Amino acid sequence: MTTLTAPMVRRSPSTVGLTPHGEIDLASRGVLNDAIMAALSADPPPAALVVDLADVGFCDCSGVRVLLRGRAAARAAGIDFRVVNAHGVVLRVLRTLGVERELAA
Repeated sequence: MTTLTAPMVRRSPSTVGLTPHGEIDLASRGVLNDAIMAALSADPPPAALVVDLADVGFCDCSGVRVLLRGRAAARAAGIDFRVVNAHGVVLRVLRTLGVERELAA
């Protein structure tokens, strides 16, 4: 298991990006959850939150649950939420669970 970090970057005045690095699993899901909630609470609030999984090598179902809850919280706040650049095992997990398109939309 690698340590998960999830730095937040304001990509534009209206878009916040999260770029997690490492593995998202039961032990590290809180890091991702906290980062998503902080991004959604940014001042001013973003119009969009983009979670870039390019540097994530593993994500289990607890990580997927965090992404889905983040998407729900974003939608409730009127914020667009997208997951991009999933690959390898992470992409396979999203596809197997049938959430790839839902998280990318």
